[in-house]
Amino acid sequence: MNKFEVIGRLTGEPETRYTAEGKGITTFTMAVNNREEVTYIKITTFGSTAELIQKYTHKGDMILIDGNIKNNNYEDKDGNKHYDYQFTGNRVEFLTRANKEEKKEEKKKSDIPSDKAFEEFGKQIEISESEIAF
Repeated sequence: MNKFEVIGRLTGEPETRYTAEGKGITTFTMAVNNREEVTYIKITTFGSTAELIQKYTHKGDMILIDGNIKNNNYEDKDGNKHYDYQFTGNRVEFLTRANKEEKKEEKKKSDIPSDKAFEEFGKQIEISESEIAF
């Protein structure tokens, strides 16, 4: 079986180009933490997966990708052999947004109304416990 599955963060913005038939091809590099070191993997996606990556991911986002690996071995004009691999992503899961924590903090701050927000309701009134229905 030829399959890989990795979880990592995008190291840059995904790059998309289109075939003559209009099919998307998106490439990006992921940083995958291997406890003691980080491995950088260039991944290529096609079709609907390419469109999803382009539309919904940005630098720093954490995603899960699974796909397959293909040899890109070749021999140059001088007879030197070169060995390389192409990682093709077939499925994506969106795990976290890079700026998720920043957005949470901004939302928390904006959820706290200022004193001026209540000015339109008039002066403060006192209500005793006996006036509360429950």
